Amino acid sequence: MSLSISNQRSYSSIITPIYLLSTSQDEAPLGYFLQGLLAAESLGNGKFIPIGNIATSLSNSFLVAIRAFCHNFPRYSYQLKSIDFYFDCDLPQFRVGEDRSSSLSFIIGLLNILRSLNGLPQYTSYAATGILSLDGTISNVTYLKEKEKAAFSKIFISHFISPKQYSHIIEMIDTDLNLKINI
Repeated sequence: MSLSISNQRSYSSIITPIYLLSTSQDEAPLGYFLQGLLAAESLGNGKFIPIGNIATSLSNSFLVAIRAFCHNFPRYSYQLKSIDFYFDCDLPQFRVGEDRSSSLSFIIGLLNILRSLNGLPQYTSYAATGILSLDGTISNVTYLKEKEKAAFSKIFISHFISPKQYSHIIEMIDTDLNLKINI
């Protein structure tokens, strides 16, 4: 299947959940599942506007994710650069200690935004963790088992994506915006 520009939907905003997986900094860390919302607003210029303490802490991870996506899928660069993104995640009881492992979650969010723009359903039952490089390489994270357990503690999560399945986003997503399921 090939997507054409004429398939794109007209929109003012699209919203998708971002599922963040985290751990406590205890000696025996516990996994946590946090949810934020990523909104894409048309007629923008690629700005990222964080809303809340968690969202603000994850700004760099979002920028890495969008740059890696544009680098590896240049076909969608114009669409992504003409959107303003709002990420809402305000959880005052939590503090971000390390944010890099959230970048793979943002890849799923960007994929969902693009799928909606192109008339395709979102992947809403997927949680992901992985450290993304600007070239799209996915590196390992600490406490992977705890994060996986936190993801599957939610009844609506049926898939967990991590560096165990993929080492690069090109292995994970095809050019028609489909996930290549590698479980």
